[in-house]
Amino acid sequence: MNLLLFLLRHGDARVLLTVDTAKYPRLGNWVLHQRQAYRNEQKKAAGIPLGKNPDRISGDRIAKLDAVGFVWGTYKTKKG
Repeated sequence: MNLLLFLLRHGDARVLLTVDTAKYPRLGNWVLHQRQAYRNEQKKAAGIPLGKNPDRISGDRIAKLDAVGFVWGTYKTKKG
């Protein structure tokens, strides 16, 4: 739900890890775990063994996040 609020306010779903405000509590941390889980699914599909207790994500959740323009990779912003 916080991701949808962020999307409506900012116009995109590019959430930085540092986003943790009263309006978007722990959203950055949640996004980090979604990205890690997505990378784990890619590794698993490629036959790469996963570590102990890896984050996982369903195909349904991936599709829903794709539909709102979720950014799976990290990105850098220009400073100043």
